[in-house]
Amino acid sequence: MNNSVLQKLLHAHVLHAKNPNKFLDNFVAPDHIGYDKGYSHAGVWDLLHGWLSFHARRIQQSMKFYLPETSEENTLSKDELFKLSSELEMYLPYKSTFVQHEVNIGLDNAQAQVNGQTEGCIANVYLEDLEDVDDEGKPLFKGNVITYFKSDGNFYMDPNDYIFSYRDDGSYTFWLLEDMPFFKYTDTNAEVDGGMYNNPTLNSMVSIIVNVHSQLVLLLNYPQIVNKQDVLGITPANASKVPFSRNFSSSEFLSKPKYQHKILKLDLFGSNESGGKGSSGDSNSRAFHAVRKHIRQYQDGKITFVKAHFRGSKDIGTITKDYEIVEK
Repeated sequence: MNNSVLQKLLHAHVLHAKNPNKFLDNFVAPDHIGYDKGYSHAGVWDLLHGWLSFHARRIQQSMKFYLPETSEENTLSKDELFKLSSELEMYLPYKSTFVQHEVNIGLDNAQAQVNGQTEGCIANVYLEDLEDVDDEGKPLFKGNVITYFKSDGNFYMDPNDYIFSYRDDGSYTFWLLEDMPFFKYTDTNAEVDGGMYNNPTLNSMVSIIVNVHSQLVLLLNYPQIVNKQDVLGITPANASKVPFSRNFSSSEFLSKPKYQHKILKLDLFGSNESGGKGSSGDSNSRAFHAVRKHIRQYQDGKITFVKAHFRGSKDIGTITKDYEIVEK
C-alpha cells in the first residue's frame, strides 16, 4: 500500500483547517462539484472539514486491500475478463473496505490519445456493504473515490457517497440520496427529460468505484491467478487511536506506522496451483516459449485454469520476453 498517499488522505482535514491555500493546490474538485466554483464554493467549503475528518476515520477502521499495477503481459484479455466476470456474485468481504488500486489511465487531450500516452494514478476507493437490497432484491453498496495522480501529486476528490447495485446482465445502477451533505452542490442534471446524472465527471467517478469493486471481487474469487500477501500493521480496531499529524510533509507521513492490509496481485506466471516445469503440446513445431495461465471453459460452463508452463522445442529457437518477477 502506498503509505504516503494514504497518510495524506488521513490528514487532509488538518491541511484544510491549517492551510486552505495548500489544500486547494493539492485537492482538486471534479467539474460536477460546486458547479463552476469547486471547493471555493462557500457551502462546499464549510462542509468539507467535517466530511474529511469523518472519511479519515472510516478509512482507518476499514479492512484494507492494495491492488498493484500489473504489466501488459500479466493482464487478463477482454475475453477472459468477460468469462470470469459472468461467474461473479458481487459482494464485499467486510462491511467497510478500503482499496488502493494502482493503474495507468489514458490522458484526455487528443495528442496524448493518438500517441497512446497514459498517466499513473492510484484510485483510493472506500466501499461499504449497506446490508440491504434494492427493489429487485440486489445487494446495495456505497462507494467513494479519491484519485491520486503521480505526475503532479494532486488528489481528484469527490466527497459524494454513491449508492449502487448490479443487474443480472453485469450492468449497474447508481444514485445519490438527497439528504447527503453535498447533494445540493452537485450537478445531477440531465439533457434528457426525467433523466439524471449525465455529467461526465460524475459518471467517471462512479465507473472507477464499480471497476475497482469488480476487480477486488474477481481477485478474491480466483486465488489460482493471484499472488496474495498479508501485511501486518495497525489493525482496524486500533486505527482510531493513532494520533493525526499537525503537519503535511511527506517525510513525516512515510515515518508513520503502516496499516494492516492485504496485497492482491494478478499473477499469471506464478507457481501457485501450478507445478508445471516441463513442456507440453506442439513441442516439435514451435520455438520454446512460456505460456501464462489461462482459462478453459467446458461445455457445461465450468471454468478451470490451465497451469503456466513451457511449450515448444529449443532446437527451433527460444522466444523470450521481459516479465515482472513476483516475489513469493
